[in-house]
Amino acid sequence: MTYLSEEQGTRSLRTPPNSAEAEESVLGAVLLSAEATNTALEKLHAEDFYRPAHQLIFEAIAVLFDSNEPIDAVTVAEQLRRSNSLDKIGGIGYLTNLLDAVPVASSIEYYAEIVDEHALRRRLLDAGGEVAGLATSMDKPIGDVLDLSEQSVYAVSDRRVGSGLALIDPLLGKAVETAEFRAQQGGDVTGLPTGFRDLDRKLAGLHKSNL
Repeated sequence: MTYLSEEQGTRSLRTPPNSAEAEESVLGAVLLSAEATNTALEKLHAEDFYRPAHQLIFEAIAVLFDSNEPIDAVTVAEQLRRSNSLDKIGGIGYLTNLLDAVPVASSIEYYAEIVDEHALRRRLLDAGGEVAGLATSMDKPIGDVLDLSEQSVYAVSDRRVGSGLALIDPLLGKAVETAEFRAQQGGDVTGLPTGFRDLDRKLAGLHKSNL
């Protein structure tokens, strides 16, 4: 039998990473500022909030935004009432308290980054649990276990590569152009095309030794 050390046991009972202050500041800023609303909706999803009440509030905000309706404590309260969720978040009084919770609405990007980071850490913990479960499961080949474990962790990191993927487009376009050019040359150009057909045929394109 394996026993947990006192430190390991305490760690397993710790509250998952979260910041109630940052979550409240994000929601309060959104209730105060249309610009903050745009920033929050670009960076966060309802599930990024740790507290269920905050998830419900953010979902209501997203519904109002998609409907092009104004977003403030009154309209959000009404949307929550329509979805039978107002009492679940503590009533309109909780929404008005959020207005006082935000230090500076213009710092929304900083608050959202904190919420996002904690959400990623929680997802990483969940992924770690999945990996641990896979590792102790003896009914799958180790190759499958490694593949599934990698997918689980990659799903977490994938949230942060969106901006990087956009940079691939121009590189891909250039690669396609180069491939098309080489095809037109009959496939003999193995280096960097010069644009001069006869020269490319003789040199097979420019190589490191030519540069």
